[in-house]
Amino acid sequence: MAASDSTRRITVPAIVRRKGGVPIVCLTAYTAPVAKVLDQHVDLLLVGDSLGMVIYGMDGTLGVTLDMMIAHGAAVARTARRACVVIDLPFGSYEASPEAAFATAARVLAETGCAAVKLEGGTGMAETVRFLTERGVPVMGHVGLQPQSVRTLGGFRVHGRSAAEAARVRADATARGIGAALKWHQRAWCLDRGLAEVRWTFDPLVRRNVVFNLVRLGAQVDRYLVDAYGPMSDDINRGLPTDRVVARWDLTSRRVEAAASGRTASPDVAALHRAGAATALDVGADGGPVVTPTDAPRQLLHVPPDIEAVRAADATLATRWSEAIRATLGASLDAGARVTGATRDGWLVLAAGDRVEELAR
Repeated sequence: MAASDSTRRITVPAIVRRKGGVPIVCLTAYTAPVAKVLDQHVDLLLVGDSLGMVIYGMDGTLGVTLDMMIAHGAAVARTARRACVVIDLPFGSYEASPEAAFATAARVLAETGCAAVKLEGGTGMAETVRFLTERGVPVMGHVGLQPQSVRTLGGFRVHGRSAAEAARVRADATARGIGAALKWHQRAWCLDRGLAEVRWTFDPLVRRNVVFNLVRLGAQVDRYLVDAYGPMSDDINRGLPTDRVVARWDLTSRRVEAAASGRTASPDVAALHRAGAATALDVGADGGPVVTPTDAPRQLLHVPPDIEAVRAADATLATRWSEAIRATLGASLDAGARVTGATRDGWLVLAAGDRVEELAR
């Protein structure tokens, strides 16, 4: 077990920044003695409603009350000195409406001192999650096996083994809009305090990261970092480079203001090809990278559909992709090129000193 070495309190934004990077260590604690033992060894402590079964001998979580969660959550939050503490919202305390969820979450935050709340549900709770995060309540999602819905889900069983169930779990995880709501709340918070720019890192091989950061948020790529996190020891990333790019979010730019209002521009790849853009990186028939050296002023790079699945299944192929993105995107950025656009199907547009907005649609 390896958690962050920092002795400072780990915040929600710090946890969010870890996505795609250093794995997060999370364990459950229901009491002060357990929280004291675990605090220095984990990044996140969850006060789960499973305390109904573990502490009170219930046969499920439906009988857990809000007062019980607040009492146990407060004990853990008072004891923890560095871990980010998250508390479950119990069954019946948030489902009725976004307003009801906010009233419950506000009470939990105020009476316990925790950093965030957790609630169960997928696409059906997306509006509630947006409502909460827009009002300053950090939310942890919970999809797949949902103990509070055990009676409608057919008991305690693993979810996601079949293709249909896996698709539903993935849809639930991506439909919540938590990440976007958190980032737009962060933008408003920064602007209220006179801050005009935010930076973070992301993995340029993860297509959804490219779309989220560059298309949905309107951020720009600032620079390329080789092995930003150093060697990682988890089963999926072990032995692979941890290259990242730095996202620069100019909070007052026209691009970001347009994204904030839902207007996003996507480069027309076909038009760019007609104008002389060259494909420097593409996805081959075998799913591997195809690198084509070029000195064209406009270049197109295509990232794989699901590099995380590749990393889990084929370390050799994953290494080829890491080497390819470093040789193309990394080398071009180091030479002074800029990422001027991205598409939802994984194309990055690089330009050496010129703009391509006239080719956007």
